Formats: sequence, structure tokens, C-alpha cells
Amino acid sequence: MTKPDRRRDTCFLALLVAASAFVASCSPVSRYEVLSAVFDGVPPPAGVEAAAVRAPLARTEAPSKYLQDLRTLREQRPPAKPALVIRSVHQPVAERKCRACHDPAAGIENIAKDATLCDQCHEQQRREEGWDHGPINLGTCIPCHVAHRSQHEHLLAEALPGLCLHCHEDTAEEAAGMEYHSVPNFEDCSACHDPHRMY
Repeated sequence: MTKPDRRRDTCFLALLVAASAFVASCSPVSRYEVLSAVFDGVPPPAGVEAAAVRAPLARTEAPSKYLQDLRTLREQRPPAKPALVIRSVHQPVAERKCRACHDPAAGIENIAKDATLCDQCHEQQRREEGWDHGPINLGTCIPCHVAHRSQHEHLLAEALPGLCLHCHEDTAEEAAGMEYHSVPNFEDCSACHDPHRMY
């Protein structure tokens, strides 16, 4: 038997002796109340009916101020916000391939902090499709995309046109009066503009 096993057994035995001494020193009615709180089917003491003994651990006093305040807070709690609907998940995240972007030796840091990280998977696509949008030319994809999961398609950081208006608000104001911008899909910039290109 190992030392921790002996210590555990000794503690259990001491607890058992203390509990036995406590129960033995109680009056028959108190002993019945304690034992019936723990075990089912404990017979009542001689000459006393079970119904005459108060229910063990019954709380007859009023709840404390703390409990009253806690109940009030629960009742006043605002309704839970609806769960976010995730519309896109980055493939390495979905496949639990964290090491594709993160270096475990460096904690949660990314392997790279610029578009070279994205280029590990997207470089060929970027070159073939001629991606040259401003952020890409500056070496980053983060102004428009999030890395893990998004409420929007294509891992967008925000819905259109709000996402585009962060950088193109002045252009959009000028273009708003132009005839071709009064089409029904004006709210979707990508209907006419390639978000990865300069047109």
C-alpha cells in the first residue's frame, strides 16, 4: 500500500470515528434526524412516531437578504442575446489544423503577421486572379477578413456595404448620385466591384 493510500484510509477512518462519536452523543431524536437526512428507511426512535419528528434540514426561517437580492437580480436579468449565426469558418479552423497559422512554440502567435501567412494557401489564387486591392498591396488581408469564423460569408469582418465604407466613404458619396449606382443592389458593392481588385 502506498503512502497516499494509507493517508487517505487514515483520514477516512478518523472521519468515520468522529461522525460515529457525534451521532452517538446526540439525543435519539437528533440522531434520527441526522441519519434520516443521509439514509433512507431509518427507523424512528422507540416510542416516537416518524411524523412527530420534524423533517431533517427543513428551513423554516425567511430567506436571507442575500438570497432575496439574488432572486431579485435573477428576475431583473435581461433576456439572453440570441446566439450568433456563423456563416463561414476558415478551413484550417474547421479541420482543427491550428499549426497551419500558429506556432505552438510561440504561444498563440501567428507564424507571420502579414499576407505571407495567407499566401501559404492562397498565393496561387492571388496571382492567377490578380488580387491588387489596397490592403493586399499593403501586405494584409485583416482589414476585410477575420481569421477564424464570421457571421458573414467569405470570413468578412463586417457586412457590405459597411465594410467597404470604412475606406471608400468619400468615393461612395460621390458615386451615390450617379445613375449606375441607383440600382437595386447598391448595398452589395461586390455585385459590380471585385473586392480583391482595384476596379
